[in-house]
Amino acid sequence: MRCPLIFLSDRSIMVKDVVFINGIVKSMEKRLIGYDKFVQMADASSADEAFKILRECGFGGEGVSLARPNEFETLILNEWQTLLDFFKEYTPSDRFLSFVTANNDFFNAECAVRSLFVAVDRGVYLPEGLVKVDMLIDYVNGKRVEIPEYLKKTMDMALAARSDENEISGAKMSAVFMSGYYEFLLKTAKSKLVRVLVRYDIDVKNISTAVRSATSHSASKFYLKGGAVKTQTLDLIADGKFEKALDALYRTEYFELVELAAEDKKGGRPLTRFERQADDFAMKKLKELRFETEGVIPSLLYFNYKTSEMKNVRIVMAMKLVGADKSAIIERLRECYAG
Repeated sequence: MRCPLIFLSDRSIMVKDVVFINGIVKSMEKRLIGYDKFVQMADASSADEAFKILRECGFGGEGVSLARPNEFETLILNEWQTLLDFFKEYTPSDRFLSFVTANNDFFNAECAVRSLFVAVDRGVYLPEGLVKVDMLIDYVNGKRVEIPEYLKKTMDMALAARSDENEISGAKMSAVFMSGYYEFLLKTAKSKLVRVLVRYDIDVKNISTAVRSATSHSASKFYLKGGAVKTQTLDLIADGKFEKALDALYRTEYFELVELAAEDKKGGRPLTRFERQADDFAMKKLKELRFETEGVIPSLLYFNYKTSEMKNVRIVMAMKLVGADKSAIIERLRECYAG
């Protein structure tokens, strides 16, 4: 699905020669923060020292005068903005740009709907994707504005659910937007690899929902459509019948993932290993293609490198601020750029 230029923020798309774009993207990889640097931050004597290392890497942009470690979220937002601005200027296709900006647009659309019922600070919104935040806010306030049909459809569903139930829960509201987001990704993705990654992401989120739910009845309300794992298998996980679920998942790429979740849940431990492996799947798949120089793979890989980098910055800085030790931080680090 192509997004008309009317839905862009302040800059217009410049669809350039893909070979030229891939050359720029590969050169940008040199600025990424590698795994070793995150280990160095985890081993730093304090949050201030870790923050100093982060700033020396140029994370958050040049000329940013932040001096306190607890301001790391501002740096992450700056990186998000820079990443989106880069692909708005150097996108291999309109379809690709729609794909990588959808997360922010759906998140901001959800915030706009919530703002009708609770106070939502403007600072909560993410950097704009293809749709201006003001347009989303105007839409939920009944003004005539043109927004993409896929966002309008999801926002209308959330508003209708709120009207029907009077007080739709925060979880149900998020489920409406999560469902709309993944439906859009599946329709937008044409590459076989990308569709595999999207479907895996859906399966992982469904498994996560099942693992964290008390019963299959409560979990089933939040399952996303489009995944490969059957509802019956997810229900077994939600009901704590892990052995039967593992039998159903034998010889699939989900077996080890659910096995980790089962071990940690039965042992009363946090789902740290499960969450890390779930987050790492897409990156590991893409890194197998890191020497690919054609098509959208280099751009997709760079986008995932950057989003993993932002996750790792949040993990390291948040844990350093509460005094976590090096080993606890390292075991939570996500797969990222390794040079």
